[in-house]
Amino acid sequence: SSPPQSARMIRKLWDVWWQHGGTPANTKRMSWKGPSGRPANQPARRLAAAATLFTTPDPWQRIIEAFQSVSPTQDLQRLFAPEKDLEYWLYHSSFQTQARSKARALVGKDRLAAWINNVVLPLAAATGTPMQKLLPHYQPEQINNTVRQTATRLLGRDHNPALYRRSGILQQGLIQIFQDYCSGGCHKCGLAEALQQGTFQITADPPELQATIRNCQHNPDNDTPMGQ
Repeated sequence: SSPPQSARMIRKLWDVWWQHGGTPANTKRMSWKGPSGRPANQPARRLAAAATLFTTPDPWQRIIEAFQSVSPTQDLQRLFAPEKDLEYWLYHSSFQTQARSKARALVGKDRLAAWINNVVLPLAAATGTPMQKLLPHYQPEQINNTVRQTATRLLGRDHNPALYRRSGILQQGLIQIFQDYCSGGCHKCGLAEALQQGTFQITADPPELQATIRNCQHNPDNDTPMGQ
């Protein structure tokens, strides 16, 4: 059985579902794998976050207005502050769990950063915001395998991840280098040649540039395409 607070929430949802014509006969079983994920990332909480944003009038306009504000990150976070009916999910990860004593945001820092980078900024670009104004707003995300491997190939095994850990634009740059050059393995890569020929506008000092070229050309571990 569900805790009392969960039972009340389930009843409230059922009443809304019934009023909109829902019946058990037309429901489909969803193959969610909730228990294997983090409590904050449970599917029901993700749905609650989406409902908080998209059940309000003109959600896309609200996103653009929040992004253009004086404090865009904070105002974008506020878009996921639930109304009273959904505050239940600030304290629960599922209907089976007991309530936490402290509220947990529906969208945390890391998830918000990924949303800004992959939804908000492309939306702003599509609605006419110049790219140069967008670049400073890229958020640092958790360092994934693509960023880690690309940085290792370019900067060497002993590089300091602090170089890009707190810079969203540097992380995106590493991802772009991977997409453009690294996915096929370094033996097919044109990046080192392009660096030597001065194809790019380089801000690195010559010794740093030469070290990057050597890493691309002479590291035997780089012959295998990334992800293999």
